[in-house]
Amino acid sequence: MSEPITIILLLVSGLISIFGFFKYTEKRKRIIENGVEVKGVVFQYDNISINDEICFPVIRFVTKEGVWITEKSDVAPSRNLLKEGQKVTVIYNVENPKEFILISSFDFSKLFYLFLIIGAIVFI
Repeated sequence: MSEPITIILLLVSGLISIFGFFKYTEKRKRIIENGVEVKGVVFQYDNISINDEICFPVIRFVTKEGVWITEKSDVAPSRNLLKEGQKVTVIYNVENPKEFILISSFDFSKLFYLFLIIGAIVFI
């Protein structure tokens, strides 16, 4: 690959990582401030890669209004952190219950700081 293309790709990937961090933290803050906390369960895993490297947990929970929600999470933790059938705490957006965040013993939001750091390093 030529040097200008490499530099452009690094800049773009750095900006995407930084943008992803701010987008996720804004969503998380909004849902925590205005959302409703309920109990849910890790229903299954949705694999998006051939060799099972990236797996998103599918979470099932019931809203306060009694509506069942079964949706894929935004975060893809290791299968060792969340097992199928494990109970989790969910905070969902009242206006759109399919938009939710997981609250567990492992704080997934800390992983997004890694995106910020990597994005800043790559961008610089």
